[in-house]
This record gives sequence, C-alpha cells and structure tokens, in this order.
Amino acid sequence: GLGDVYKRQAHGAPQPAQGVTLYEAKDLYDEAETAAAAIRHLVMENGYRYRDFAVVTGDVPQYANYVPETFAQYGIPFFIDQTRNILFHPFIEFIRAALEVVEFDFSYQSVFRFLRSGLAGRLLTESCTEQTADEDGAGAKARGGVNDKDGAKAKAGADEDGAKAWADDEDVIDRLENYVLAKGIRGRKRWSEKWTSVMKRDARYPEAAQEEMALLNRARERIVLAFEPLCGLFSGKKYTVAEQTYGLYEFITALDIEAQLREKQFLLEQAEETEYNGVRRNQTRAQEYGQIYKIVMDLFDKVTSLLVTDDAGKLQGV
Repeated sequence: GLGDVYKRQAHGAPQPAQGVTLYEAKDLYDEAETAAAAIRHLVMENGYRYRDFAVVTGDVPQYANYVPETFAQYGIPFFIDQTRNILFHPFIEFIRAALEVVEFDFSYQSVFRFLRSGLAGRLLTESCTEQTADEDGAGAKARGGVNDKDGAKAKAGADEDGAKAWADDEDVIDRLENYVLAKGIRGRKRWSEKWTSVMKRDARYPEAAQEEMALLNRARERIVLAFEPLCGLFSGKKYTVAEQTYGLYEFITALDIEAQLREKQFLLEQAEETEYNGVRRNQTRAQEYGQIYKIVMDLFDKVTSLLVTDDAGKLQGV
C-alpha cells in the first residue's frame, strides 16, 4: 500500500536506475534520430542485433511519420506495428469505384476513378479474355484466355478493325480519357455504342485514325462487357444480398485481382531488398497487399450473412 511506499522512501534516497538514460529532444524528428543513432552505435560497437531492440511510444501514428525516413538513413531495418486504415487501399478503391460506375451510370469521374485504381489496367491491355465484336461493334463475347509465348505481353496483331498491338495500360487509359472528354461521352448507353467519330488531330491520317478507333473501341467493349453482370445485379431488380455479393466477387476474380495483389506484394518485398539495403521500409505495405484480399473476402462472407435486408432480401445501402 501507500504506507509501505512511504516507509521505504524514509530509509534513504532512491538508488540511481541502471541502464536508463533521459534525453530531452527538441522535436519528434530529434527523438527518432537520437534513438536511431543509439541503436546503430550499440549494434556496431557492442555486438547487439537489430532484432534486440524495440522502440515503444504511446503515439505510434505520430512517430510513424518520422521513423521510416530516419531509420532508413541509418540503415536500420524496422517494422511499425500499427493498424492502418484500409479505406484508401487500392483494392478498396477498386471496389468502391466499380460500384460507383454502376451507381452513377458510367459517369466520367466514376469510370476513370475505376480505371486508375491501380488494379483495372489489365482489363484493357492483357488478353485475359479473347473477344469478338458483334456486327455493329457494340458488344463482345468473352471466351477462354489467350496469352503470348512468354506470358508477359498481350496478344499482338491486327483484329478485324485493324488494331495493332496493345500499348501499356496507362497509355490506353490516357487515350481513352482524352477521347471521352473531347467527345463528351457520358452514360452506359454511349459507352455501349460503337465510337466512330475521329479526333480532329487524327483526321489527316486515316490509317492511323482507324487503328486508334479500333483500339479505343476494343477497350470500350472490354469495359462494358466486364460491367454487364454488375449492372444487372444492381439495377434495381430484386436480387438478394448473397447474389449481389457473389456477383461482386465474380467481378473481382474475373480481373484476377488476387494474383495482382500478390504481384504487388512481391514487388514491394523485392524493392525492400534491392533498393533499401535491407531496410524494411516497405514491409508494412507488402503485408497489407498480402492480407487485404482475405480481409475483403471475410467481409463479403459477413455481409452475406449479417447485413440488414428488406423483405425481398435486397441489399440495402450499397
């Protein structure tokens, strides 16, 4: 009790603590640098290993703004144990943008938010589905995937409209965006119709203009085809929570999102090893990419079983 404490203090002054150093830092950056310098010194001079150390703070998010850069400068591998908000993770952004495309009827903002989510580019540039345009070029059929010999590039060659090998995904997205803005294209109806109006800058070069329009229309068809099931499920008809959630899951798997997340995780891990000399600066992001898919799939399971539905079983609030 408190009485015992006072009795012990009465017997004499407390002895100095062993192994404790107080340092008054001028700011958070100074704190982080002092800690990094001390750790580096003990490792280099006293034979410690980096895994022998832990930096403890009551405000991890605040210090997380300073530790990565400072520890990287000292060549100290580290891992920040904190829960990060996944709301702005590219996979979450991909899902939210996809639902907005349906909700806002292929608005300019929603379509290009989706395409620039970081996970939708393959829809435009890889031969994940081999498609054949219908007679008026407004629709397409999805069949089995066709890859080239090395599996790294999209199938090259002219299609019926004379389109040549695909450019990279960002280039195709840029060209799509320029065309959509120039022609004022809005709404699913316009996206479902074959585009024939050539950009003014291409009018002087008919052959190049024809190839450009073929590329744009093929990209357009792929986008419309990919969204057809979602548009049907969320168009106001009486579909159940399970049907809507499973439809979103099928949309995700059709674009091979799980594999893309694994690839991004691998690239972050490799960048950590080759670019940061062993400093685990990207480990947190790599772990996020490794965990996010399971988190979302678990959430889908919970949504299917727990989310409030109306009498017809229709998903509320999506």
